[in-house]
Amino acid sequence: MTAMNVDDCRKVQEKRPRSESLQQYEVRIKFLSLGCIMSVGCREVPFTSIAEGMAALNAYVADPDGEAQKWNELFRKGE
Repeated sequence: MTAMNVDDCRKVQEKRPRSESLQQYEVRIKFLSLGCIMSVGCREVPFTSIAEGMAALNAYVADPDGEAQKWNELFRKGE
């Protein structure tokens, strides 16, 4: 078992309940002839296959705060 540092402790204390995190943004899915477009809040992400989009949605539902952080970092790199 490893010891947690002060920053790790703050992150654990500040983490919201998953249900509260999921209610923060509206999620919409538009299915296309090939793939889909996932809208979360004001962002839209295209996926080349429905399976790829559903995998991303399942990851978001499992850990909305962690996935939001990951996607926001990708969006910042692309700007």
